[in-house]
Amino acid sequence: MFRKSYIAVWPNATVLGFFEGAAILVQQGTGTVNPVPPPFAAAQAAYEARVDELGALFKSNGASPLTGQLRSVDGRRDGLYTGMSLLVRAYAYHPDAEVAGAATLIEGSMKLYGPNLTQQPYMSQTVAVANLLKDWRDKRELAGALSALPGIEAYRAPLEAANNEFHDLYLKRVSEQASAPDFKTADKQDEVVIAYEALLRKIGGLIELSADPAPWAALQRRLDALWEQYANAEAIRQGRAKAGEVQAAAS
Repeated sequence: MFRKSYIAVWPNATVLGFFEGAAILVQQGTGTVNPVPPPFAAAQAAYEARVDELGALFKSNGASPLTGQLRSVDGRRDGLYTGMSLLVRAYAYHPDAEVAGAATLIEGSMKLYGPNLTQQPYMSQTVAVANLLKDWRDKRELAGALSALPGIEAYRAPLEAANNEFHDLYLKRVSEQASAPDFKTADKQDEVVIAYEALLRKIGGLIELSADPAPWAALQRRLDALWEQYANAEAIRQGRAKAGEVQAAAS
């Protein structure tokens, strides 16, 4: 669940990433709602405007030299995931029923993380790929299905390596930007927080009062999941930073 107090101590890059990701989820979540209630549409428009303003301010403060590396690794990760998806799809038409069934099961596990995973915000995609690969290791039926699809391993291991590399680079860039003395956007972040909280209140009201609360409840769950992803990633970053401080003090 969203906590404003957490945002106050997050680096600007993390804050922007979360709010941009939330804006995308809201757009996706309302795509099947017709018509979107006017009060919600107004709150959504106000929120997106504040996020755009924060993004413009973010970019005006300069870019990290790590951005190019991130884009390169992200492109490699996207290519691996796309290639793996196409191979799984091809296996689904295999003449051997066992192979086709295994591919269908694996394809279903991939769809759980969204039809356009490579288009998700950076950290959302990173967490989704990590969770998917974890499912494949931990769930017996999926691990068994993968054993019937030997070609997938040529993609799985490099994808996991690229995803881990991206995660480490992303956290490094966040730490770098957090220490930049001229990188201050607190006032604009406060405006985004206010707009986001107003949007959450609208969603809560629609869950309670709408004739069909299902899409709004689903949207709330997705926003909560995104928040947990970012909160956990930031907790990891802060833990590493603290460990580095302790190590430096001891040396």
